[in-house]
Amino acid sequence: MFQKPAAPRTCARAAARVLTHLLLAALLVAFLPPPRAARAGDPAAAPAAAAPATARSALRVGFGVADFTPDYPIPLGGYGNRLGKLSTGVHDPVRARAVVIANGERKIAWVILDLIGVIKSVRRDLLARVGTDLGLARENFILSATHDHSGPGGLTRQLHWQIAMGPFDPALYALVLARAEAAVRAADADLAPARLGIGVGSVPHLNRNRRIHGGPIDPQLAVLRVDRPDGTPRGILVNYAAHPTILGGENMRISADFPGALCDALEARLGPGGHALFAQADEGDQSPRAPDAPDDFARVKAYGELLAAEAWKVAQATPTADTAFLKGALAEVELPRTPKSIIMPRTTLLQTVQIQDSVLAMIPGEMCVGLGLPLRAQLAARGPAHVLLVGLANDHLGYFTSPEMSRTGGYEADMNFFGPEIGATFARAFAKLLVYEEPWGM
Repeated sequence: MFQKPAAPRTCARAAARVLTHLLLAALLVAFLPPPRAARAGDPAAAPAAAAPATARSALRVGFGVADFTPDYPIPLGGYGNRLGKLSTGVHDPVRARAVVIANGERKIAWVILDLIGVIKSVRRDLLARVGTDLGLARENFILSATHDHSGPGGLTRQLHWQIAMGPFDPALYALVLARAEAAVRAADADLAPARLGIGVGSVPHLNRNRRIHGGPIDPQLAVLRVDRPDGTPRGILVNYAAHPTILGGENMRISADFPGALCDALEARLGPGGHALFAQADEGDQSPRAPDAPDDFARVKAYGELLAAEAWKVAQATPTADTAFLKGALAEVELPRTPKSIIMPRTTLLQTVQIQDSVLAMIPGEMCVGLGLPLRAQLAARGPAHVLLVGLANDHLGYFTSPEMSRTGGYEADMNFFGPEIGATFARAFAKLLVYEEPWGM
């Protein structure tokens, strides 16, 4: 039923050319003053202080969605061999989806975009627009991407990303930002009494290791289930590790790839008023096991439906409660310096969010499972019932590979700008950042 494992569709032939361009970019930016690293006295150098534990209060959840599909040709992000070529049409829309969770004392907002990734400036600009109005603390705001390889590029001024994704388009940036704002504002306005639960299952047959035949995978499929007060399901957020690369670099039509098909299939199951969202996990070296079909768009739809069916099973087995303990923590972390990192930022954001007795760990790029699985185990040892790794969150710094994978080489290792110590850097930072609290009412 499933296709035989194949070489990753990451444009191996173009990888050498893209890396050459990256080196040229490094030479250009080498003469620019680097951004100042966070120092001990800076507010951003330490984790944002968490507020005192919340009192038990009624849970409310809201959803919002907004379409940001451009109506003119744009560069597509995701494959280096496109080299900024413009789209030729639209197959299906790309969207901003948001969920807001409030318990009377704290409010968590999560916006997910059908993009290859997001960088800190997008998070900063979006939070500047909505943070004060909606009462969102920095540590309680999440921005992530589905890692769509057929969505808009042209959204960053960073030269090294422009090489593969096209020149910065101010009008497109403004459109995406405005629609993301509309989605989170709609979700906040939609807040209503709800029940919530997080559950996990194992789905090993829908992803594979794209670097090593038969190599390690992350089979965890996690769901955040939201019910109405009467217990009927209203929303499902799915967290799973698989690259949205069913559509290859030859596709030049805008599409959300399988995350869009997954959301469509789940919303059909949920019925009127239902909402679905997809968040990446440690997908760095994970590809989807898509079924055979007449064409790639049919494979996208079929895979989305298969993944939706598995998510539905997990959601059906996930209990919900009408209260939720909420707590976020955020820190700006200094990154290792390597010859390749000269073209990258010196710091990034790491974040954890506790919802009930589960913890979300936000990863600012594409973590491979050689780092992701140990990191999840490390955080789980601190007490939470479940740990969700959320990739492409709050920033996009390329790939993060284990020391072994860094030595072995390959596309992912070549695109790891911070060397074999990046995993240890993240492990230390998350160990300081996560202070798990036993939630009330569980």
